[in-house]
Amino acid sequence: MNKVLILLLLLIHVIGNNLWAQWGNTPNDNAQLSTVEGVKINTQAFPGPDNGWYISYTNLVVNNQILHLARIDSIGQILWDKVIQEDTPAGRLNAAIVPDGEEGLIIAWTDRRDQSTAFIYANRFDANGDKMWGDSDVRVGQSRIEEGCTKIISDDNNGAIITLFDDDPPVGEFRGIYAYHLRANGQVSWRTYLFPGSFDCQGYDIDIDGEGGLLSITRYLHPLEQENQVRSMRLDSNGVKIWPDETFDFATLSQPIGMKVQSSTRSYTYPRIFFNPKVGPYLLYFEVPGLLFPDEVIKHRGHLMNMDGTHAWDPNGITLNQPSPLSPDIMGIVDTAGSLYFNYHTDSDFELQKVMLDGTLPWGIGGVAYSSASQGAPDNLSLTSCNDIIICYDGIENIVYTTRISADGELVYTPAGIPASANAVSAQDFDPVSVINSADQVLLVWTRDENVSDVTMDIYTQGISKEGLLGNTLSATRQLSPQKLSVYPNPVKNSLQFLADQLTEQSHLLVQDLNGRTLFSHSNIGSSFQLNTSSWPSGVYILRVQTEEEIYVGKVVKE
Repeated sequence: MNKVLILLLLLIHVIGNNLWAQWGNTPNDNAQLSTVEGVKINTQAFPGPDNGWYISYTNLVVNNQILHLARIDSIGQILWDKVIQEDTPAGRLNAAIVPDGEEGLIIAWTDRRDQSTAFIYANRFDANGDKMWGDSDVRVGQSRIEEGCTKIISDDNNGAIITLFDDDPPVGEFRGIYAYHLRANGQVSWRTYLFPGSFDCQGYDIDIDGEGGLLSITRYLHPLEQENQVRSMRLDSNGVKIWPDETFDFATLSQPIGMKVQSSTRSYTYPRIFFNPKVGPYLLYFEVPGLLFPDEVIKHRGHLMNMDGTHAWDPNGITLNQPSPLSPDIMGIVDTAGSLYFNYHTDSDFELQKVMLDGTLPWGIGGVAYSSASQGAPDNLSLTSCNDIIICYDGIENIVYTTRISADGELVYTPAGIPASANAVSAQDFDPVSVINSADQVLLVWTRDENVSDVTMDIYTQGISKEGLLGNTLSATRQLSPQKLSVYPNPVKNSLQFLADQLTEQSHLLVQDLNGRTLFSHSNIGSSFQLNTSSWPSGVYILRVQTEEEIYVGKVVKE
């Protein structure tokens, strides 16, 4: 009886894995998340419990917009997909989402549930997708513009700080950007102003200060001095300004908000702030030539501030990249060593730049090019545990790509990246986002338009292992096929030989240790290649060979 039971459990395990493994090993084998009617927009993804993920999206059905939150496990199985809020016509449910520090999420969104006014609501959701702050939600503020300029960050104590354009503040206060702190129980503990006047959603940015407070940056046109400025501020965990120590004349708005970081007659666009736990915030923005500087070009300018508001670099800032003809939105991320990475666009391609704590550029003024301008613009950056950067983008082939760049500036995947989807001519994949779980497995989420002649779109997903394999992220590493690729000797001492008729000059070889650190990366290895392994430490290594059509991954032991 026991043997029969064990056999039955094994069969259930094998069959169950085949039933629930949602992702296949080719770009054609993606998993469809949403099947309901309507157009899907505003897709976001976050790590969830048990190495799974959360996915949120807004579903447009006629004029109504419905906010969804879904949870999938680490092999792509849909655990649940719930409606968080149904909007009335003419609303716009733009959600801002942050993990709650436990196993759930805190979400802020704009909706018109009373049909006349756009309010900002928030709620906290547990791992089952249930509301923790009550079904009526917490009303945070009011905004006349639909987007509300809403942003959200964690307070590192299971609560969140939410900023928004408050359209109807109390009597005597200005219309502008305000910050609200919500505790873990949903109670609003403080509210304070950040920036006065009308702002578009690209005009300011926020980040946490590592101590439960808020860092913020904005662009500002000084009404008296008639010059453009970049200004920043820091609030403590009680919403009190640490710097600058300022007073404000509400009647005349003559006193600027925040501390002046940069000023000139040039224009500044897309101000962004990224917290560096080693020193303080990085401040980034585009410096755009004004009418007096027609021959100049667009530059990324940057500052590193200390936590007390003083400058860690040159007070005038430093140029962080070669000149750029365009000023797309800045996407950036700070790694565990405190280095900053960000994207920018040249005439011909997209590049990733790295900035060290001392302001030096280890990859040079040009950074690392990873995608041609025709192949696709980057949509998202995410960080692995070994400080590699995952970038996803969509291109002219109407499909989604992902690439991985190591902390040393090496293209871990081939220069063309990995195609994660493959569509017919009538379909289009776009707006991908990537997110990495604690096992360094990557989830890609994007919108697919199956037929560009109608208005129905759905959400698709694909899992990628840390070795760069599409498909079931829990599956064992695929061994190198001896029929297609021979690697010997294994175990190896001083020299490893690769032989295969299928390898071409376009084939790419990557060797990594079990922590994801790259030991060797080389393209154009051809059908015969010899690798010197004499300097490798003893241990197990992952070999990854990518051809134009297939990917082979295996292990080799160094004695």
